[in-house]
Amino acid sequence: MASSKGDSLQNGESSNGYRQKKVGIVGAGLSGILATKYVISIGLKPIVFEAKERIGGVWRETFASTKLQTPRPAYQFTDFLWPSHVTTLLPNHSQVMDYFNSYVNHFGLLDCIQFNTKVVEIRYSGKQSGASAGLWGKNGGAYDDGEVWDVGVHKSNGESIEWYHFDFLILCIGKYGGLPKIPLFPPKKGSEVFQGKVLHTMDYSALNEKEAYEMIKGKRIVIIGYQKSAIDFAVECAEANQAQGFLMNSISCMLAPLGWAMSKFVELSLLWKYPLRKYGLVPDASFLQTIASCSTGTFPNNFFPKVDEGLIRFRKSSSWSFYSKGIVLDDGTNVEADIVILGTGYDGDKKLTTFLPKQFGDTFDKSGAALSLYRGLIHPRIPQMAILGYSESLSNLHSAEIHSQWLAHFLSNKIVMPSVKEMEENAKELQKHLKRLTPMFWKTCIFQIADNDNLCKDMGRNPMRKGNWYDDFFSPYSNMDYGMDN
Repeated sequence: MASSKGDSLQNGESSNGYRQKKVGIVGAGLSGILATKYVISIGLKPIVFEAKERIGGVWRETFASTKLQTPRPAYQFTDFLWPSHVTTLLPNHSQVMDYFNSYVNHFGLLDCIQFNTKVVEIRYSGKQSGASAGLWGKNGGAYDDGEVWDVGVHKSNGESIEWYHFDFLILCIGKYGGLPKIPLFPPKKGSEVFQGKVLHTMDYSALNEKEAYEMIKGKRIVIIGYQKSAIDFAVECAEANQAQGFLMNSISCMLAPLGWAMSKFVELSLLWKYPLRKYGLVPDASFLQTIASCSTGTFPNNFFPKVDEGLIRFRKSSSWSFYSKGIVLDDGTNVEADIVILGTGYDGDKKLTTFLPKQFGDTFDKSGAALSLYRGLIHPRIPQMAILGYSESLSNLHSAEIHSQWLAHFLSNKIVMPSVKEMEENAKELQKHLKRLTPMFWKTCIFQIADNDNLCKDMGRNPMRKGNWYDDFFSPYSNMDYGMDN
């Protein structure tokens, strides 16, 4: 277990002779701006590299119809609340972007961010001083001897690669973006035989509103997928003209009796509220298994009215392939289409491993990057680096914020890491418990409160956040219980 330590090192040149520590941050999405804010709070001025022209990450380029899936009160910064004029429970993407921009301006983060600056190479030049003792860094701390990370960037207004050097590097590259997950097909059954257009939801969201509307209007569209991006795009298509939705789900699993009872109660409530049986949308996985893997989603308000009008239709299939005029389902049914949209998600783990230097490319096991990270941030075999944004929760803003708070303590040398062996054993124990809960164990948020408790203990804060035993045991916790002043 990580432990608290006494006085922090001075950040910046001071009378005690310590050199200012240099911290680099890659990415200015939600995780990136939170990391920036909390690194600044301990007296450091990080350099943030953002490949695009503005902040926002996945919220920067998305569908016009996209809204939050987390209720607004659970998706807000603990020290910067939503403005009073935003009253809707699920704000749209424009409101979310305005909120992020206000946060950045309020805390003066723009001075740290270099826009239109793409990281093209990362090199590790450190000596891993604590490696012989089985430690993650020197004496289990955040820093080693000197600058250990070299970051090469290409700026849009320059031709050559510029190099920066850091004592500590924070990757906020985003798990859900950048590298789409594209299905593989047997020969002569892939997109090359299809006479229409095939694109991933990432490609569509990069179009401007007029281009996107013109492309889908009046077209027969098949959407592959069943989670948030596929649902949002189905509404987008229906509002433009008409659409055919094709949702796949082939998950089966079992639960313990208590979990089963709780799960069934929620499932019955959802079946009462939504016409899931009517349209064959009842998932094979239970509610508890789905929520344990952060795979839940919400339907837009106008989703089922579009279904009732016949503008969105569903087909369930465990496999599919292309033919010249559309796609072929597992039962041999041909579905004609002009456009096939792949709402098949992103390969965040592959994106991360290809981003890292080669000597660290094989450090993640098959269970996925998120479950290899100690405290959801630190890989035991990658020194002087934190990976922010791969630990999920029902509110990813909250997860990114509390992890950024922890990171600020660590960079202040107020937290000492356990040995590499202890960190790896901790990850294995977590995976063992998760496999009992859900077949989708590599995507988890079921232990959020337990994770928060550990983070609080590391930071020397009372994990009982309510202030009295009665509320701690009987009142629900929210992200607002984890502000720095609480």
